[in-house]
Amino acid sequence: MFDRVDTIELLPDLIAEAKERVEVGGVAERVTFHLGDSTEVLPALVAELAEVPTVWFLDAHQSGADTTHINERVPLMTELRLIAGGVSPRAG
Repeated sequence: MFDRVDTIELLPDLIAEAKERVEVGGVAERVTFHLGDSTEVLPALVAELAEVPTVWFLDAHQSGADTTHINERVPLMTELRLIAGGVSPRAG
């Protein structure tokens, strides 16, 4: 469905689990994994994709105590502001 998928995970264990899933699903070559805080990783990713039509999926939840954002329990509004601030008018 998508030529490219980028995922941001806060914990190495979550990336390892996701890598296993994409391998089984046969789509590993299309997925790029980013380790870190989404509010720190998103600015560079938004800039890189500024001219590319992009579908953003923000899961907006924590999946356990270890996945809570350091400064915000759920950083959804910050993530939306980062994306909205970096989107080119040409990028759908």
